[in-house]
Amino acid sequence: MCAVCNQGEEDVLHMLFHCPFAQACWLMGPLALRTDELPRDLSIILDSLFKHKTDEVWTMLANSAWAIWRCRNEKTYGGKVPTFERFLSILNSVGVETRIAAAANKKKEVQLEVSNVCNSQYRCKVDGSWRSPWIGGLGFVVEDGELLKGYRAAPSVVCSPMQAEAVALREAIHFVKSLNLPSCIFLTDNQDLAKVCMELHPPVDADWRAYREINEVWRLLKEFDYECRHIPRSQNCVADHLAKVEHAADWMPESTEIISLREWADAHATSIIEFEDDMTGDIEEVTI
Repeated sequence: MCAVCNQGEEDVLHMLFHCPFAQACWLMGPLALRTDELPRDLSIILDSLFKHKTDEVWTMLANSAWAIWRCRNEKTYGGKVPTFERFLSILNSVGVETRIAAAANKKKEVQLEVSNVCNSQYRCKVDGSWRSPWIGGLGFVVEDGELLKGYRAAPSVVCSPMQAEAVALREAIHFVKSLNLPSCIFLTDNQDLAKVCMELHPPVDADWRAYREINEVWRLLKEFDYECRHIPRSQNCVADHLAKVEHAADWMPESTEIISLREWADAHATSIIEFEDDMTGDIEEVTI
C-alpha cells in the first residue's frame, strides 16, 4: 500500500505518476504536467515524457521525479507528511546541485583569437530603474571602442531595485548574443549584482525577489564565457539615462553602418561632461 496516499499499490509507477500527491506536484510544479491520464506502462510514460525534450526540460523532469521520491522517503522512514511546499524546497535544492555539477564538468572551448574575455574590445554598460512596485525600466548600450554597436531602452515589470538590475543584465546578455559578438564585458553600477554573478557556484543566497533572474544571468555568463564587472554610477550615465526613459527604443547597426558614441550621446541629450566621464572611467575589479 502506498505510504503517502494509502490508496494504491506502492510501485514506481504509482509513486511517481499516479499517486494523488505526485499528480499534484507535477500539475502545480514548473512543468505543469497532467499525469492522471498517463498509461499504466512505465516504458511508454518515459518515452512520451523524455522524447524530443531539451536538456533543460529533461533535467527538470528528472529533478521533479527525484523530489517526489524524496518526499515519499521522508514519509516512509520519518513519518513526515509530504506537502507541495516541501516538494518545491527539495526541487530547488536539487536544481542548485545540478547547476553546480554542470558548471564543474563544463568543458570550455579554447578560442585562440580571444585568450581572455576581460580583454574584449566590446563592452556593454547596463542599468535598471525601479519607480514603484511592478514599474521599472532597463537600459544598456553596447560599445566597440568609441563606436556604438547597439542600445536598448524598455520598460520592465519588476518588484524591487535588484530585480530591475538583474532583468536589465539578462536582457543585455541576450541582446549581445543576437549581435554574434565573440566576447563582451558587461558593466553594472550595482556592486552586489556584479559580485554574485561572478561567483564560481550558483548564487544560492541571492536576493529572493530576484533569485530566478540572478541565477539565469549566472548561467548565461558561464555558458558564454562572458564577464560582469562593477563600475561607479558616475561612469554609467548613458545606461542610466536609457533605463529611465518613458518609451521603448532600440537600435542595431546594419553591416556597413558606423555611428560614433559621442554623436549618438549628443543626439540623445546626454551631456558632454557626463559622457566624457562615462568614456574615461576605469573598470573596477570585484574581489570574490
